Formats: sequence, structure tokens, C-alpha cells
Amino acid sequence: MTDWRQFIRAAMKENKVTQRRLEAASGVNRSTLKRFLRGDSAMRVDQLQQVLEAMGYSLKCELTGDPSPLLRPPKKLNAKPMRPRKLIRAVGAERF
Repeated sequence: MTDWRQFIRAAMKENKVTQRRLEAASGVNRSTLKRFLRGDSAMRVDQLQQVLEAMGYSLKCELTGDPSPLLRPPKKLNAKPMRPRKLIRAVGAERF
């Protein structure tokens, strides 16, 4: 996982970009940049994308190869269908 604070700080230092110039180029408020770079607050994904694009980088997602629990196939259920009488009792309905 990328530490975006360190990445942006390093890119700013390497390219000699000030917070004011980054604010003007990205459209992200300078106070938001300052709080993010200090570690006082998080930055929304759209703001992070704007900052990165202003510095010539992009934000992209890649599949890591380790399937998430959300992407794993569901386990098979071994449930047998209930008989009508048991089903009627289970839902608390009266028999006709």
C-alpha cells in the first residue's frame, strides 16, 4: 500500500513545487493540502486524484491476485427443503 503523504511530499520536494503552486494547479484548497501533509486529516479520493494529476501522476487500481472475501465464490448450502407441515409450524401459521 502506498503512503500518499510521503509520496506527495517527495514529489513536491523533487520537483520544487510549493503548496501554493500545487493548490493552483490541482484546485484543492491549500488548507486541505496542509492538513493532509501534516497527517491531521485524510483527503478524499477525488482530491488525491486531482493533486496527483497536477503533478503528472495517476491514481489507478489493480487486482492484487489475493481474492477478496467479496470475490470468492459462495459456499454451497446443504439445506434440504422443509416438508410442508414443518414449514407451516416454522412460520407459525395455522393449518387450513
